[in-house]
Amino acid sequence: MQTDWKPTIIRWTEMPEARAKKIDSTFFPPVSEAELSRWEAEHSVILPEVWRSYMLISNGLEAMRGELWPILPIEDWQVTSDGWVAVGQSLTHCYHLQAKEPGQVRQVANGDDNSSTVFADGLEAYLQLTFRGMS
Repeated sequence: MQTDWKPTIIRWTEMPEARAKKIDSTFFPPVSEAELSRWEAEHSVILPEVWRSYMLISNGLEAMRGELWPILPIEDWQVTSDGWVAVGQSLTHCYHLQAKEPGQVRQVANGDDNSSTVFADGLEAYLQLTFRGMS
């Protein structure tokens, strides 16, 4: 499981696609294990371990000066009526996590809940696609 997220993400910001679209990364103070457990209990959701590992190093991930939030702060996460967790957003899409391994992420066009498609299988794939400018 990926645990050393910051150096990996910083390396992804140096990919040609990320540089061309100016996709940077801003990290935040971590969420504590107690906060994660409390959020899971309040929402009846058990997060995939890889997502937990990320949140333990940064409560969210901002890019492009706030135009892209691949990972919103946990206090902004919403559980949707169909059990997915809204964890990210861009100017055009929302990103929802299926809280079962491997933690698929679907892309939903803003304002159109019927437009969802599976975007990535797991956090690492999701972030790689994000830094390739595909979100």
